[in-house]
This record gives sequence, C-alpha cells and structure tokens, in this order.
Amino acid sequence: MTQDGNQRIGGNGVAPNWMFTKYDKLGRVVYTGLFTSPLSRKQLQQQHLDTQTASNVYETRIKTGFTNGGKAIRYSNTNFPSNLNNMTVLSVSYYDDATQVAGSNTTYDTDVILSNNLAYTNVYSPILSTSNTGLPTISETRVLGTNDWITSASYYDIKARAVYGAMVNDYLGTWDKSWSNIDFIGKATETKTEHHKQSLSQTITTTDYLTYDHMDRLTTHVQMIGSQPLERVVNNTYDAMGQLESKGVGGTTTASQSLQTVDYNYNVRGWLTNINDQNNLGNDLFGFDINYNAPALGSGSEALYNGNISETLWKTANDGITRGYQYGYDALNRIKYATYRGGTQHQASGMLENYSVNNVNYDKNGNITTLNRKGLFENASNSTMSMDYVDKLTYQYSPKSNQLINVRDIADVAANNTFNGGFKDKYSGINYIYGDANGNMTQDNNKNIQSISYNHLNLPTQIEFTGDRTIVYTYDASGVKLKKEIFLTVRDLFNPVADLTSIYAGNYIYEKDSSGEKLSFFSHPEGYIEKNGTDYDYVYQYKDHLGTVRLSYSDTNNNGSVTSAEIREENNYYPFGLKHKGYNNVITGRDHKYGFGGKEEQGELGLEWHDFHARNYDASLGRWMNLDNLSEMYYNHSPFNYTTNNPIYFIDPDGNKIIDNDGIVSKQKSQIASDQNDVNLMVSNGALDTEVAKKINNFYNSVLKEITDLEDSKQVYRVSYDSNFSGNEGETSYDWINHDVAVKFSKSASFGTVGHELKHAYQFETGNVGFTRNGQSPLYDITDETEGYNRELDLERTISQFSPVNPLSPIKGNKRDFTDQDIIDKGKTFTVPAYQNLPSSSISINSKTGRKLRKMAKESGLNDTPVNNVYIGWQKDYNKGVKKRK
Repeated sequence: MTQDGNQRIGGNGVAPNWMFTKYDKLGRVVYTGLFTSPLSRKQLQQQHLDTQTASNVYETRIKTGFTNGGKAIRYSNTNFPSNLNNMTVLSVSYYDDATQVAGSNTTYDTDVILSNNLAYTNVYSPILSTSNTGLPTISETRVLGTNDWITSASYYDIKARAVYGAMVNDYLGTWDKSWSNIDFIGKATETKTEHHKQSLSQTITTTDYLTYDHMDRLTTHVQMIGSQPLERVVNNTYDAMGQLESKGVGGTTTASQSLQTVDYNYNVRGWLTNINDQNNLGNDLFGFDINYNAPALGSGSEALYNGNISETLWKTANDGITRGYQYGYDALNRIKYATYRGGTQHQASGMLENYSVNNVNYDKNGNITTLNRKGLFENASNSTMSMDYVDKLTYQYSPKSNQLINVRDIADVAANNTFNGGFKDKYSGINYIYGDANGNMTQDNNKNIQSISYNHLNLPTQIEFTGDRTIVYTYDASGVKLKKEIFLTVRDLFNPVADLTSIYAGNYIYEKDSSGEKLSFFSHPEGYIEKNGTDYDYVYQYKDHLGTVRLSYSDTNNNGSVTSAEIREENNYYPFGLKHKGYNNVITGRDHKYGFGGKEEQGELGLEWHDFHARNYDASLGRWMNLDNLSEMYYNHSPFNYTTNNPIYFIDPDGNKIIDNDGIVSKQKSQIASDQNDVNLMVSNGALDTEVAKKINNFYNSVLKEITDLEDSKQVYRVSYDSNFSGNEGETSYDWINHDVAVKFSKSASFGTVGHELKHAYQFETGNVGFTRNGQSPLYDITDETEGYNRELDLERTISQFSPVNPLSPIKGNKRDFTDQDIIDKGKTFTVPAYQNLPSSSISINSKTGRKLRKMAKESGLNDTPVNNVYIGWQKDYNKGVKKRK
C-alpha cells in the first residue's frame, strides 16, 4: 500500500485513501485499487498483522470471486485490505489461462470475460498455444469515476509470441482488434487492425505489410486502409554502419518515386548532422542542419566538443530562406542564449527577423530566474508592428522552494495582444498557487484559472476558469486520457453537455460539437490520416532531431509528387518550445495540434499547455505545472524544470522504465518465454527429467524477475543498439549528462550477450556495481564478471547446461558454472587482457569497502569538498551531509 500527501489529507469530497496492490503466489500483480481509511500507516499495519495468516498473504484465481464496480473479479479477496465497502478496484490482470482459446467454461468462466468482440477470430492461421503459463492473457482497467471498464485479451502462438489482441472500451463505445503474421524469429511481416466506433457505426480496417533486410532492419512499410490503393508509407536504406541513410516517404506503390526522399548524414561519432541538405533543397520541402564543433553561422558561434549542439539551421520550400540559431551554454550544459540568424526583412514591421533568446539565468536549484525573447508583436502604445523583445521575464519563487509565485514581463507588449507570440502578463498579484500537498499548481491567475483539481495520479480532472468556463478530463486507471470536455458556460452537473469534446480512442482521435461527432485523425509512422468523405488522406511530416514536427504535407492533387503549394503546415520554435509567429504560419486544412515533441498542444480557453501524459508543460515559461513523479531520480535538478534546461539536446522520455526503442529487451523476454514453453513440452513428452526442468524454469523466472525489477525501477535504463560496436560486443555504462544507465550492443549481439549486459545493469540496480565520473567503478570485482558470463553461458546452453560429461549418464539437476579463476584465465586471451587486477572479494554497497566509501561520501559533504570518485548512489549521502552541516 502507498499513500501520497493528497491521499493522506483527502478533501474535495474525497476521503483519505491508500493505493493498494495485490499479488498471486508467484508475485505477479493481480489487481490494484484504492482503499478508503482515515487510519495511519501504523494503525493499518497493526490491522494487517492481526489478520495475517499463512494462507492469506496472496490472492488465488477462482471461478466465482467478488464483484466491484459492476465487474466480476475472479480472484479471492483474503489479503489486507479485504473490506469491499472501502475498496475501489481499478485494474485486474489474469495470467496462464489456456481456456480462452477454446472459449470453454471448464475452469475460470473466461467465455464470459471474452464476450463483446474479445474472443479470437482467425486471419493468419497461426498455431495457437494451449499452454500460456507465465503469460498475461486478460486485463481489465477501470475508467476513473465510473463503473465502465476497458477489457483486453492477448493470444499467443506455440512459441509464446503474441499473434492476436482485442480490446473493448465500454466508456467510449469502441473496440479494437489486431492480428500479426510473424516470421520465424518473431518479426511481424503483416498486420491487420480493426477499429470500431459504435456511435458512428464505423469500422476502420488497416493492413500493414512490412519487409526487413538481412540484419532485421525495417526496409519497407506499405499500408492499405479498407480497399483503398496501397500506400507506400516508408522505404528505408541504411549505411555501412547500420545508420538510417535515407527514407522514401509517401506515395502509392504504383508511383515511380516517393513523395519525398529524406536523407540523413552523420559525423564520425555517429551524431546526426543533416536531415536533407538545406543548402540545396531541390525537390525537398525541408532541410535541417545540426553543427557541433564545426559552426557555419560565423561570428557568435562556438565550436563545442562535448556533444552539445552549437548551431541548428533550417530551410523550407515555403520561402527558400535559411534560418538558424547559435546556442550558448553554461558550465552545467544549461541553455544560456540562442541567437537567431538568417531570415529576411519582415514585411509588416519593416525590420529584420529576430527570434533570439537571451539573458537566461537560473537559481541554485536550476529554476529559471530571467529569460528574454524577441519576436513580432504589436506595440502597446501606437499599434504599429515591431520585431523586438516580446518577453523580458523575471521569475519569483517561494522562499526555500522550487514553486513559482510570479512571472513579470516588462517588454512593451499589451497582455491581450494577439500578435504577441510570447508570455502574456495579465495579472499584477500572485500568479501561481500550488495549493495541494503533492506540489501541483492549483491556481493560475494569469490565465484566469480559479482552480485545478487532480486525481490520485496527479493528473488534472477539472480546470475552472473565470466566467463559469470549465475543462473536464476523464482518464482510465493507468492514466490514459480518454476524453476532454470544454464548457463555455455554467456546467449542468446533472446533464452536462460540453460545447466541444475531444475523444481519445487509442490511436484514433474524435471531435464532437453541436454539429455532431466525427473522426479527426489517426496516426501512421510518418504522420497522420484524415477522413475525406468515404476516403482517407495521408498527411506526412518532417520532424527534427527532437521529434518535433516542423512541416506537414500531402499529395493534395494525387499526382504522385508534392510541391510547396501542398505544404499543410509549418512550425518553428524557440528553445523550450514556444512557436515563432510572423512567417510561414499559414495552415491549409485542419490545425494539427501535435507539434512540439509530438505532444498535444491544449490552447482551449487560453490554457496553452502541452500534454506530456504524465504531466503538463508551459512552453512560454519553460516549466512543468506539476512536480516530477520521479524527482528522486534527478535530485540535482529542480523537479519543475524541462529537460534539465537543455531543450536543444534532450527530450522528456516520459517514464521510469527501461527505454527499449530497438525492442532488445522485449525480444529477450519473448525468447525466454519460448524456451520455457519448449522445456515444458519436453517434460510432457517424457524427453526431460522434471528435476532439470524445474531448475531451468527457476533460472528463467529469476532472469525475468531481474528484468522486471529494471523495468519497475526509478532509475532509467536505456537499452539500444550502437553502431560503434561490432561482432558480439556489448557494454554497460553510466551517462553523466542525463543520468541514465546505458546498455549498448552491436546489432549482431547474441541472446547470451544481451543477458550478460542486462545482468550488469541489475548489479547496478542492487548496488553491486557502480560508476564514478571518470568511468571507473569502486564496486567492480571479478565476481561481477563471473556472474555476467554465467548468465550468458546459461542462456546460450539452455538444457545442455545440465548435460553430463559422460553422454551415457542421465541428465540430472547439476551443472558446472564458470569460476572466478575461469574468467581471469579467459581475460588473458583478449587482445587487451582484461579482468586481471579486479578485486577477488565481492564488493557491494554493504561490503567493508562499500561502507568505507559511503563514509568518505559523508565526510566529503561535511567538509564541503567535491565527491568525484564515489558511486552515484552515494551522492545522496553527500547531500545528507550537507544538510546536516547546515
């Protein structure tokens, strides 16, 4: 059970409550929810101890369980808390169930669960598994504030690979189905999806065809919607280093060429330097250059060698003018200025374009204290257009706090000026109030926001403006936004009818107003799709290195090519994400609100927030409106600053989990599940001793448990392929810029090598391996490498790890692992000998050496001396020492 400050206090019609999680006997989460109680942790702990027995420490899957929120929960309810009158179940997870395939009623009534479009239907004829042991099969998620549920089911083939999924959303009245045709190693070569909206009696069917090269990299993606002609979404080519070299985007498969060819260039370090050539656009609609240590904009530029970006330049076919920024940073790699270069004389103002940012300063916690922006605006005094400072901002914070009180703007711009592309200072008193116990902003007088209410996930549920205007949000229990309702007048609590409603049905976004409900768009990998009568139009997008959409286009006349006249929208941005205003701002067609970082811009009622899912961001201030849920991961940064104040280099990753963009970890887990399935089949066929099978399955479960711990950790583990590695190479290291643990592999790294490096990541998680700023590790010992090689060996050998020396002897549950001496001997054979001088004793944060280094960290804090050679986890002890000294 967990409880935050808001849950402890309650209020606004909500009683004090706790979040609870219940598990089965294998430690898997089976259901979660909220438990209402005014009692303290100590009192509840005693209640739990008074009722706990050996038989009620976990929940058991049963045919007839209990009902909560109108949903039949097919689990027991014996572990604490168990009072159904005080429980609100929010999510339920089912595992292992093979009866879902047959739809029988023999064990768990799964045919009832699988009603309403969830039962399996055949498309690609896979051989379905009849044993889903260890696999999640059904999940049910409650829509917060309702008794509606979202139910999903997953189906697997005989190698435990997901081949079909279905989901029903009772709240939105939608269902989705997805089939996958996979090849021998598990890659999808063809997929089919169906999305149905009940209120519109509309089903959208999409089929995707995928091909790969010899290194399993995506080469072509062709898509078909309904019976429309095939659309070539993308055609990728790669260079000798494995980097994406170019991609053909858009156009029908019968066209002689793609709508656009996007070329990518890199420097010798593998850093992206060009998206097309902005010096020579040709038929390209967009070009973008990134300079590091070779600036091109002349005076004011600085060559940077630490990975920071010195310059960005861009040009579009809208006007063919090169524009760019020169960037400067402080010693902590925080943005200090961005000097605008290029452009032309602005017609309305008669002045040279200038969208510079300067005078960016920070307090000791990294909160912005001053920030100036230039741009186009209308003078408050004489209504003439000017190209000068739109913002001269000064930030004021609560004493000894990161919470913002006021922002004052002394630039000569009227607060209600529609031409002003900057911050609008409309209120002379205290602007911002953080009125709840979790550090959420609850009032913004500058935007006429009278109150903001939040749920237990710290997501806004209702925003009330002056003039009886309201925005209401609805989420499911996992925090996924399902609906946004805009009320322009007093909201009728008994029959609320919104003036405008946005409906978020997964990948499909709908809009509803007085004229009715309609599909707005749904996304594809290179842009989005709009409905046009009975047909669908593809819109494609150019994105910069941060994933921000800079230009959108579409083959409007269907002639197989695009020109500047077919550009839908162009957007360019200041650092921190505010849009430039005054050039190339014409929008053709629908205004697509997903630009900066690909996140939704919410401009309704003057809100001007970007929805990043976990919290909301104000680009005019360069700050979040909510506390970082993972702030303990970044204790050296303010929990409200955006991307550690380097928005040119970083994006917000949105999560406390392994970042596995290349699918390495998911492939690893899938292979383990497949191997476990093979082991179980061998036992059932009498080909494998049950003792051996038990030990092998225990080994696999321990590996999966370690991966789960990494996924659930508040430390970010970034797992990826790296073109600097070749053969079977891998490496685990610490990134001192963004504080991630980087786990990198060559594209051809084996199943065992991936397991080896993930073992090192787990050693870091548990304090058995650490990293210092000079790349060394005071906790690194020979045992750590021995464990890594044994993990690699066991994954590669699988059953053969138990094979006896004498092939005539029976296979028993004993095996021989590497010893420390084996690894030392192995290291001698390397071209550069390795492991020869590692400590022979196991060193961790709790060993004698570990305790000594911990003590050194504390002493450094008391002496006010830097800690440069101590494992990152001990910097917290340094901070404790500083606090004690003060």
